[in-house]
Amino acid sequence: MLNTSLLDKKKKYLLGVSGGPDSMALLDMMHEYSICVAHVNYNLRDDTEEDYKVVHDYCIAHSIPFYYKEFTPNDYVRGNFQSVARDMRYAFYQEVYKTEQCDALCLGHQKDDVIETIYMHLERDSHPDYLGIQEVSRRLGMTIIRPLLHVTKQDLRDYCDDHHILFHDDYTNFQTEFTRDRIRNTILNQYTDSQKEELQNLMGVEGRYISFDKVIISDNDKIIPTKN
Repeated sequence: MLNTSLLDKKKKYLLGVSGGPDSMALLDMMHEYSICVAHVNYNLRDDTEEDYKVVHDYCIAHSIPFYYKEFTPNDYVRGNFQSVARDMRYAFYQEVYKTEQCDALCLGHQKDDVIETIYMHLERDSHPDYLGIQEVSRRLGMTIIRPLLHVTKQDLRDYCDDHHILFHDDYTNFQTEFTRDRIRNTILNQYTDSQKEELQNLMGVEGRYISFDKVIISDNDKIIPTKN
């Protein structure tokens, strides 16, 4: 399930772990690598202590260095929350990355995240060179690796269940306040598995991102190939 071709057991990795099924599955799959873990609490919900406990307890049980950063709503009162939170999260990752002298940051994005991101780009009419998420990228001087882009969220939930890995769902993921959550819960949940598979077949050689001019959003909110 883990794309080990992107990884090297001689290198050290920082994992960004939220406590959800995706990142907890990634953590368990990589616990035999040289790793450390960073966890961020935005105090946006009243149950974030549960996120912390799941990640912290796993790291303690496996003797994994654990770094924690807590924010309050006063830290992100201005601007788009998701954008501001992303900037704060990556700034914290950068601190830990340098402290631990890591070779790369690993994140638990998966196939459903790719489709959501493609839809968000199309809906906004943004024109990046590619839509979706790349397996390897750079940010703030960090190499970022996403070794789970070929598996679905359900695959990762099943992995956690099968391996008895505790996780905690962020209940806001099932709401519609934020753009990504709205797309996930009101549009993409209408896609059949075969429609998702068709979209995957449109993607580039790496199977994780797609040329912008290959697809459009149809009148019924489906991502479809262009006719050219």
